[in-house]
Amino acid sequence: MTVETVTYVSDFNVNYPAAGDLRSEGASHLRNMKSGAKNTFPNVTGAVTPTHTVLNYMVGVTSAVQTQLDSKLGITAASGSAGGTLSAARMQVYVFTGSSPATQNLPASPTVGDMVIFSNGGSATLTIGRNGKAIDGVTSDRTLDANNIGILVYGTAIVDGWTLS
Repeated sequence: MTVETVTYVSDFNVNYPAAGDLRSEGASHLRNMKSGAKNTFPNVTGAVTPTHTVLNYMVGVTSAVQTQLDSKLGITAASGSAGGTLSAARMQVYVFTGSSPATQNLPASPTVGDMVIFSNGGSATLTIGRNGKAIDGVTSDRTLDANNIGILVYGTAIVDGWTLS
């Protein structure tokens, strides 16, 4: 009987065991199957329930699905407590979790339809720096109190720049 050497599922040879192999050596084949499955799926500790169709949607995925979706939609995310300036993107989410007040500046060159969602989960005030563009027609920065969310959409300089909801 020829018992194949298996590390991963892809190492299986569909021709083994051969039709004339002894049944008494079947245990070696079973051990290989179990070993190959465990090596191929080392982090699976429970039931995997997607259908074959759902799993086939993952063909070609080379990184986290959410990262790829965000990239396709132009969404970027940032978080922190030191502040800074957001880069231009179609949609951005900024989460502030600091205990000291900070300023986060809006993108310097937004385009019509750009959106920024601020979530202040920190215990301090987050200042939204307007970066030269008006917010609701006002040429001063805005603040977002602790445990609040602010959504800003950029119109044009003629239509008050950023609109805060």
